[in-house]
Amino acid sequence: MTDQASNFIPWLLAAAIPSIRYLTLRRLLGRAAADAEVQAVRQEMAATGPIPAILAGQTERGNWAGEHSFYTPKYVSTHWSMTLLAELAADGQDERLRRGAEFMLADTEAGVRKKGHYDLLWYLSDPQWPSPNLTLLDNALRQTGWPGPGLTEDTWRETVRERLPGLTWGQVAADVRPFLEPGVDARGC
Repeated sequence: MTDQASNFIPWLLAAAIPSIRYLTLRRLLGRAAADAEVQAVRQEMAATGPIPAILAGQTERGNWAGEHSFYTPKYVSTHWSMTLLAELAADGQDERLRRGAEFMLADTEAGVRKKGHYDLLWYLSDPQWPSPNLTLLDNALRQTGWPGPGLTEDTWRETVRERLPGLTWGQVAADVRPFLEPGVDARGC
C-alpha cells in the first residue's frame, strides 16, 4: 500500500457507517473474518447504519414496500435495496436477504414466463419468420427443468402445438398486456 493510500486508512476506520469500517478491515487491511475487531464491526452493521434502515422497508414476501416492480421506483425497490445491501457487505446468511433473493428469483421467473408468451404470439404472427434458434431454446428449456426431448427443426412446431391447449388464456392475456401499446386489447392478439 502506498503512503498516500495508507493516509486514508485511519479516516476510513473512523467512519460512522459500520460497513465502511468493515470493508476497510477486510479488503484493505486483509483482516480475517474471525478477527475480533471485524466481528465487532459485523455485529454493529446489523444493528446500526444503513443496513437495518434498508431492511426495515422489506415486506414479509421479501420485496420492498411501495414498489411497482422489483426495479421501480429507483433506489428504493427490491432490486436497488438488495444491490445496496450487497455493496454494504450485509450478511448473506441473514434470512431477510435470502427472502429478498427468493422474491427476485420468483419475480424474474414470472416475468420471463410473461415475456415468453408475448414473444411466442409475436413470433407466430408472421409465418415468414425464420425458425427459432433451437440451441438457445433448448438451453433455456433445460435450465427451467424441461422434461421433454431436445427440439429440432422438425419437432418444435408440434411441441408448441401440444403445449398450447394447456395454457390458461386469460392468464396469457394478462401476461401479454404489459407489453402492448396503450389502448390495444389483449384479446385481439
